[in-house]
Formats: sequence, C-alpha cells, structure tokens
Amino acid sequence: YSVFSEVLRVGMGSEPPAITTLTPNIEDCGPSFVAMDWDTVTGALPLPVLGYIVQMIDPITDEWVDVLDASQDLDTRSHIWYGAVTGETYTFRVFAVNFNGRSSLVGN
Repeated sequence: YSVFSEVLRVGMGSEPPAITTLTPNIEDCGPSFVAMDWDTVTGALPLPVLGYIVQMIDPITDEWVDVLDASQDLDTRSHIWYGAVTGETYTFRVFAVNFNGRSSLVGN
C-alpha cells in the first residue's frame, strides 16, 4: 500500500510567444479538402518548440476544435483537412507547443 500526493508540475519559462508566421498558408483546396502549411517558429525562445496544433471553427457549433495534434512532432508543418463542403467558409489557426503549453492567440 502506498499513498501518492497530487502531482506538482514545475514549468520553466513560458508558453511559446505568438508568432505571426504561424498563420496557415492555404496551399490547395478541392471539393472536399483544404491543404495548408505554416512556417517553423524562429528566433530566441525560452524553451524549444515541440510541435504544432491546428484548429478550425466547427461550422455547426461555431467553436474551435483541434483538427491536427502534432504537439510532439516538430517536423510536421502541413496538414490536409478532409470534410469540406463546396460553398462553405472555414477558418483555421495554428499554435506552437512547448513544455508549458500552446502559444497565445495573438498572432494566430
């Protein structure tokens, strides 16, 4: 029998800064897909970027939902989202992720 205390997470630095280069670039789109990519975060950062998360506004709920979680894969800098409907408008944003979490919304 053992007793565990609550886990204490100790962070270093802060979340990645909002980087304007994290705006997704639409590379291609078709009747049922949207292909996008984004640039690597550059510059002096307090902690290394571990990966990226892509979100879109769900057209039914009007809430942001994750469509790609590559938070542990720094090499992933593109995504093809399937499920688009002709005539609909879609909004995407990209976050950088480090040990402390996602980048802030400013610049996304």
